[in-house]
Amino acid sequence: LSLSLFLALSFSLSFSDLLSDLLPILCFSLDALHKDLLGVMLGGVAGHALCNAAAVLGGKLVAERISLRSVTMCGGILFCLFALTGLLVDD
Repeated sequence: LSLSLFLALSFSLSFSDLLSDLLPILCFSLDALHKDLLGVMLGGVAGHALCNAAAVLGGKLVAERISLRSVTMCGGILFCLFALTGLLVDD
């Protein structure tokens, strides 16, 4: 995987995650409340960078200690449990 492709993939994943989150609404409301566009932009970028760095470092630590098969099995079991909960629990 070349570096430019890796950077493009990382950017696109982070960007799509950011758009699907509530962060844009939070940034709009903070800007409307404080009228400080630069502060909101810098705070949003810094917060997102810190969260991504923590996720990458945490993922690296998990990947060193837990096998991919175990993670896949746990994810599949949790997915099935959430599906059953959604079917059985009435709101």
